[in-house]
Amino acid sequence: MAVITDVRAYPQFIPWITSMRVWDDQAHEFKAEAQVAYKLFRERFSTHVRVDPVANRVSIGLIRGPFRHLRSQWQVRAQADGGSEIEFFIDLDIKVPLLNGILTRGFGKFTQRLMQCFEDRAAALYGAQRSDTA
Repeated sequence: MAVITDVRAYPQFIPWITSMRVWDDQAHEFKAEAQVAYKLFRERFSTHVRVDPVANRVSIGLIRGPFRHLRSQWQVRAQADGGSEIEFFIDLDIKVPLLNGILTRGFGKFTQRLMQCFEDRAAALYGAQRSDTA
């Protein structure tokens, strides 16, 4: 779960996140602002992140940004082989209809690419093997 919660490192392994700022950093929650750049799209958005170490869950909600709403959740389940199974949920709606349409059409590809970024980061840090089911 450390790869998910280390949002300060996101610009190092998620190409479209160009910067990250964290504040109100407490034991199991913090606020974070990401700057995102993809092609002509450049925007900042802020989220409230809650970490539940007992349930191995990370929940994210929108504070402000170019979205009507944004909610996401990561659920981590330990596997018998020492690996982890990750379940990721995201629900978002961008305020700008054109951008929302573009993202909707490419959403499956976007989430696959995002998961690959996290898998690659885990492999680089922990030597984890890549999943063939991603």
